[in-house]
Amino acid sequence: MAHSVWLLVPLATILFAVNGQLVFNPDRQAPEEKVPLQITFDQTNKAVCPESEGVYEDATFCDAYWVCKNGAATEKFCEDGLVFDPKKAGHADPCDTPHVVHCGTRQELQEPTFPNEFCPRKYGTFEHPDPKVCNVYYQCVNGVHTEVTCATGLYFNSTQGSCNWPAISQRTGCVDKPKMSSDGAFSCPGGTHLDANGIAVPHPSFPNADDCSKFYVCLNGETPQEASCDKGLVFDERSMICALPETVPECEGWYANDPAFAHYYDSAPATGRADPGRQDVAGG
Repeated sequence: MAHSVWLLVPLATILFAVNGQLVFNPDRQAPEEKVPLQITFDQTNKAVCPESEGVYEDATFCDAYWVCKNGAATEKFCEDGLVFDPKKAGHADPCDTPHVVHCGTRQELQEPTFPNEFCPRKYGTFEHPDPKVCNVYYQCVNGVHTEVTCATGLYFNSTQGSCNWPAISQRTGCVDKPKMSSDGAFSCPGGTHLDANGIAVPHPSFPNADDCSKFYVCLNGETPQEASCDKGLVFDERSMICALPETVPECEGWYANDPAFAHYYDSAPATGRADPGRQDVAGG
């Protein structure tokens, strides 16, 4: 006859041995130790610590918590936009973004500080103020915002605090905001762009309206990147490459007032097309 021996496994399930094999006993579980999480209040509305030392939830506010020392409770609030995370109760800063914290019944929050039009709270990720712009959101740190554009085809999901597919984001009436260059002066025009030979260009380039020596490259046709020609050259929008100024009518004489090119312009033929490989183009 087989003998059974009970083994107690701390904070785990109870197992027993049959013929030398450990077998799970589904009818017996080790008792779970319940740790108090929330502060309570006595009849005089005085905060009562669950234990003399610790950090505990507020029963109502998700962005509030209580620090207990020697049995005395002190209420504290997270920075505007952050909420208390019980899993970080032992950390110097026990607060985190609400996108990773489950508040449960603690649904109240302190009043927002509205540091600027893009940040309703000092910390967090927020939708663009224009509800039609779904592919752009703002990351706010201490009231300073950073604009972020979702990857192509994705929309910002305020519940998750990140970009996701439109069906998951459930945004309506969306009109994608074009990505702007770092100088804020240019956005890539939509559609297919062809080179001088009629071939589609995956990363088309466009002139800078104010400076013939500069241009913009649209990465994948969408993201503008500022670029410059080598000294002595200008951008030719027809060929989408840099060329000598005299070969680009709208930029002819662009370096005429540059002392480094005075000799070049003094000796250049009227047509400007002889000797395209002049050694002084680089300003030497």
